[in-house]
Amino acid sequence: MELNISHYEKNTTDAMNLSTYQVLVALGARDRNAVDILAAIREQSGAGRAPSLASFYRHLGGAVDHGWVQVVPGEEATGNPGRPGQVYRLTPAGRAGARAEALRLRELAALADAEPRRAR
Repeated sequence: MELNISHYEKNTTDAMNLSTYQVLVALGARDRNAVDILAAIREQSGAGRAPSLASFYRHLGGAVDHGWVQVVPGEEATGNPGRPGQVYRLTPAGRAGARAEALRLRELAALADAEPRRAR
């Protein structure tokens, strides 16, 4: 089985890694602030698989720089007394990138699950 990802989708996922993918997945359902994004990642993947705080902010910033995530203009997160924060939203490019990465991961998993071919 060969990976079947279009040229656009390949370019969309070139810089994606697990932490970036986790950010995009966490934003798939709704806009969130950074604290909520990290909590969603920890809930989805287990605390042991979540990125460190520094790594999380680096990947969140990278997703913004890449155009996969945007800061919602005029919105500040509530619920963090004394620390208003930005609210983030998944962009159409981010949604496409997350879909392409999910497809890539499914196809890689299928390759791993396939029975090995015997050498002749």
